[in-house]
Amino acid sequence: MVTYGFPLSGVLSSGPTLTTGDVSALAGLRDNPLHFQISAPVQPGNSGGPLLDAQGHVVGVIVSKLNAARIAQMTGGDIPQNVNFAIKGPEVASFLSAYNNPALHQPSTGIDLKPAEIGEIANPSVMLLQCYR
Repeated sequence: MVTYGFPLSGVLSSGPTLTTGDVSALAGLRDNPLHFQISAPVQPGNSGGPLLDAQGHVVGVIVSKLNAARIAQMTGGDIPQNVNFAIKGPEVASFLSAYNNPALHQPSTGIDLKPAEIGEIANPSVMLLQCYR
C-alpha cells in the first residue's frame, strides 16, 4: 500500500510525499468495519489523501493515526508505532454517490508498480488544502 499526501507541510516539505506500508487489519479502532488499519507512516497533512494499491488504484482515504501518547499513558509507557487508519474504498464510493459523484471502479489487475510509479499516477489528482482559523 502507498499513501500520497502532504505530511507536516511546511515543516518537512512543501511538496507531496509518499510512504509505503501494509494493511495491518481489516478493521479500524474498536473493530470499526469501515476502516483499514495500516502500517504506512502518516502525519497531519496525510488526512484526506489516497491509500493506493500496487497498481495505483485508490482503495481508501487516510483519516487518522493512533494517539501514541495517550496509548502510552494507558499501557504504562508502551509507545505504538505506525498504527494508522484509512476509510475503505466502498465507504468512500458510497459517500461520493450520495452527492452525485459516482466513483469509477477498476479491478486491480496487472503488474505491481514501484512506489515512485504509483506516486506519478496519484500526483495529478492530489492537491494540498490548508484550513486556517
